[in-house]
Amino acid sequence: MQKLVEKIIEDYILKAENSHLGKEGRRLISNPIIYLFIGDQSLPALKAVYELNQKKWANHDGILYLHAYLKETWAEANVISFKAAEKDASGKRSRPSLYEAFYQDEQKLVDYNQLLRQLNVRFAELGNKFASFQKVNISVITEINDPLTVILSELAILLEHSLRDLFTMTYLDAFCLLEERTADEGTSVLGLSFLRELKKMQEQQFSFSKEILVTKDRIRISVTRKGPLFDIVYLLSDKDERGMFTENSIGKNAEIINAVNLIKNKKVNENEHFPGNEMYNNVHFSKNIQNDERIPAFVSAGFSKVSRPNEAIVINVLYYFYIHLKAVIGDRANNIEQQKVIELLELDNLSIHSKVSSFFPPTEIIEEMLGLMPSDYMYHQLENLTLREAEEILFGDSAKVFFQENLLKPFFEKMKDYYSNQPLQELLQKRVEENSKYGVFCAYRWTDEQVVQYLLRLRSEYIHQSEVLKEELNTIYSEYGGQQDFRKVPFSKKRTTRNFISHLINRIYQHKCTSLLVDSKLELVNYYMLILEECHEEYKQQIEVFNSLEMNLYRRKVEVTTGYQNKINQNIPEYYERIVQSILQELTEKRSTEFYFEEKNLGKLSLLLKQGLFTNRVIEMCQRLIFESGKLDQTFEQEILARGNVMVDYGDPQVLTKEELFHELYQLLEKDSACHIHLFDYNQKHKYEEKYYLGDFQSSFIQYVLGIDKDNRPYRLGCIHENRASGIEKLSLMGGFAIEDLRFYQNNIRYYEKYRESGYEFHPEPVNLRST
Repeated sequence: MQKLVEKIIEDYILKAENSHLGKEGRRLISNPIIYLFIGDQSLPALKAVYELNQKKWANHDGILYLHAYLKETWAEANVISFKAAEKDASGKRSRPSLYEAFYQDEQKLVDYNQLLRQLNVRFAELGNKFASFQKVNISVITEINDPLTVILSELAILLEHSLRDLFTMTYLDAFCLLEERTADEGTSVLGLSFLRELKKMQEQQFSFSKEILVTKDRIRISVTRKGPLFDIVYLLSDKDERGMFTENSIGKNAEIINAVNLIKNKKVNENEHFPGNEMYNNVHFSKNIQNDERIPAFVSAGFSKVSRPNEAIVINVLYYFYIHLKAVIGDRANNIEQQKVIELLELDNLSIHSKVSSFFPPTEIIEEMLGLMPSDYMYHQLENLTLREAEEILFGDSAKVFFQENLLKPFFEKMKDYYSNQPLQELLQKRVEENSKYGVFCAYRWTDEQVVQYLLRLRSEYIHQSEVLKEELNTIYSEYGGQQDFRKVPFSKKRTTRNFISHLINRIYQHKCTSLLVDSKLELVNYYMLILEECHEEYKQQIEVFNSLEMNLYRRKVEVTTGYQNKINQNIPEYYERIVQSILQELTEKRSTEFYFEEKNLGKLSLLLKQGLFTNRVIEMCQRLIFESGKLDQTFEQEILARGNVMVDYGDPQVLTKEELFHELYQLLEKDSACHIHLFDYNQKHKYEEKYYLGDFQSSFIQYVLGIDKDNRPYRLGCIHENRASGIEKLSLMGGFAIEDLRFYQNNIRYYEKYRESGYEFHPEPVNLRST
């Protein structure tokens, strides 16, 4: 079921985003992008960024990923891996030793250069995926505590140098991740060492010149690079600007990286230039984060989104559709009178009597018993004997044997044959299970207590009748011959005796037939009760599919709905329950509830259950009847406003206005887009901010937020226009701070100094890294 539900969620999201309301589809990146992930600790970020890009970008198969690692990497399409060194990173010289190993192992340099040539070939093959092939964006991503950052400049510079053979322009950015939650002093000092090196890489006077371009023939060529290594360096922590840890920091930082690359590489069509809208300009942003002291400036970012709660919508719609469907199925079973059910299954007294009577041989059997040769006794010798004694004297066991062989034996054989044909099971299957008017749910209900109670009452009647008949037979056997009322022929002892014998046979054995009839009806009722119990257990297993589906959907409903307490995501169950009921009520009024049991719906319910296809059919019905009805096609703004007011009566002063909704949405996006960095004594002097909404510029909400504090806002605000009907995203950029402004830096500089005093080496070569 999980896969089916995920599929319908995916279909709903795609439909919502590609509907006539949205027309957006997945985004297209206009320029090639390559990600360089450095170190084993960057692997979670690689997976998160890759999967997010794959989900959001239609031409993701043109994006390349390069992972430099020591022990662990990831095999995936367009992910190219490079093992940077054969030795482990440990000990007091973990970073310098890796640096030395990289340079000393000439084969590694050969391998890396050859791999970069292959990347160029691969990019050339993927060129038709992009609108422009003049510029390439290189995003270097690393976790600062990873010791492999010691060769970051070499890996990045060689990559950029190689790509310049193919592209006219290259843009090199770095995304440095600070995972402070799990870091200790020993790992933090490695991170601080890299940050100090990173600061040097970003200085105007930074210069790199080394023979690291090595051909397969071991020819070395010098690669030179002057000026700041990266266009922009983004520092993204698992703490926000308030110093609080964020949940799922890897996923949230991946969203930031995705959004930053989007705004830098999104093609802007002519019809997307709107008067008054501030578009993102990378040159403008880079210039404004710089400070007068020419100290390298760094950037952080935050990302937030509020989208239609697609998963919660799908699960709630499925749940309430199924609850309604189950009620319709249950009502069908409840709306049929018990007597009709009993007659349908041939469990009524008349049917049972008729069935048992059909097992009897022809009635002439009793008359044939008169042909038995009795003993040579006359009536006057028998009239003072009981009928039991008279039968014994006249026939011995012959009458009983004859009755046994010629009536009882054929009778019980027919009963046995009847049982072997499983008549009640066949009736249940043909008349109930496979009948579109009833189905397995009726079969389940009708094999339960209600019908069984009726059979118990019938059983009691038959037991009473059987006991009465047995007493009557004993009474008959106890009567004397002289008490019998039969035709006596004067002056003819033989004829009188024959008439007595005929009376005796008929009196006793006709009674035995009546008793057999009642006992067999009792046996048949007991058999029916047993079969009903067995069938009920079989149906119960099928019905458990009903209940388990309901429980699974309910559990998912609770999971996806829990936590939606703000006005933006409230009332999801209440709103979609009403939507589902409204759609189904309209369908019922047009077509009656019988349409549920048409062939394409639940016409073969029992077969669906037996084949394990019931859940598939329910989801397919929900997809066709609800999701494709068009009644759920609303813009993001329309949907949350309608849902926000679903519990409010018309005219109620508590109704949520559009302005209140927009204010709530604005505050939520602002709060959640706090930048992912914790700074120390941050000075307003070097702070520069830009904020961008990703959504439909012409939508009411975007126009609302662009008008807030329009004339005195302390940051640049704009919109990255997209025809999005399914949600709003916000990217906050904040730059201008120095490495020394980081709380992480100030908290760990003392450990860095002490570790160095204790013999630890963090840098591969002497550089001027005087403590600040």
